[in-house]
Amino acid sequence: MQTTTDTADPPSFPSIDVGEICCYCGTSVAFGDGHYVDRIGADAYWTVVGPLGKNFTIEVDGYMCADCQCEDCEFCGEPVIDYEIVDGLIKCIDCQFNPATYND
Repeated sequence: MQTTTDTADPPSFPSIDVGEICCYCGTSVAFGDGHYVDRIGADAYWTVVGPLGKNFTIEVDGYMCADCQCEDCEFCGEPVIDYEIVDGLIKCIDCQFNPATYND
């Protein structure tokens, strides 16, 4: 007699729309709160503790605020939203056109 082990995937849940908050930090990005203009649509995965202390990962849909979009330029160190990745490094617009930061 052959036995099998239950290898079923964990239950999947539909994504949850969190409305007009940043999926990463919880800041309001609603109109009038000062973060509306720079928000972008985003999704993220949150780990929540369910019944009996079991962790579940859920997908949330919402927005990302400007602060969470920022990355530090790896050439000048300034936090920037508008950047390109050059040779695997984050490079801001100012550094892209600065000959001192060109990679040979």
